[in-house]
Amino acid sequence: MTNESPFRKNRAFYIGVMLTVLEGILSGCSYLSVYIVLTALASGTITAGMVGAVTAGLVVIFLLRLVIYSTGYTQVQIGGAAVSKRLRLLLGDKLKKIPLARFTQGQVGQYVNTMTSDVGSYEKILTHSSGNIIKNAALSAVLVGFV
Repeated sequence: MTNESPFRKNRAFYIGVMLTVLEGILSGCSYLSVYIVLTALASGTITAGMVGAVTAGLVVIFLLRLVIYSTGYTQVQIGGAAVSKRLRLLLGDKLKKIPLARFTQGQVGQYVNTMTSDVGSYEKILTHSSGNIIKNAALSAVLVGFV
């Protein structure tokens, strides 16, 4: 095991984060098309061609979002799992260094349960929650910038 931090994120994680931010920005573009249609409707300049163009634009946006989100989500999952793997290996090595005399019947289970539970919670935050938080932050930034 190297001396690098087990919490250090890897390239797959950062790629997934960047794609998630891009997907959040594209999510905000959906609202822009609704704004375009409502503005044209209010001013009386709406045409069937405009509605078709906006609809085609929405289809392209949703297809891009589908590809970007699935790739980004997968990359965040892979990157987060690699981080938690390093952390589990580090904790396993630390657990091996504890003298056997320190283990009593009740403490072994407590050590292992705490280790797996805490690392599992950290992994869930990395692989599931971080993507949603980042995406919603990017969407909020786009909507605030739009307003």
